[in-house]
Amino acid sequence: VQPLPFNLQQVEGFRYRAEDALKRVSRLSVKRARLQELQQELLNAEALKAHFKENPQDLSAIRHDRVLAPARVQAHLAKVPTYLLP
Repeated sequence: VQPLPFNLQQVEGFRYRAEDALKRVSRLSVKRARLQELQQELLNAEALKAHFKENPQDLSAIRHDRVLAPARVQAHLAKVPTYLLP
């Protein structure tokens, strides 16, 4: 393993952008996203497809659970200014 040579000042401009994005991530949003991932895994599981064929009400209960609200994109983080590019 060789160290990656780069200048830390080149990436320092992204620090405030990363901190701002990190403020938007809450414990609840992570929990909701993980719950949605687990539900998708349940729907796609091969072992459960036979169960869902026999019990379609279980499948409809999983599919019609609460929809995860999309995260709001912050306009100032959507584009990287040229002065921040190395």
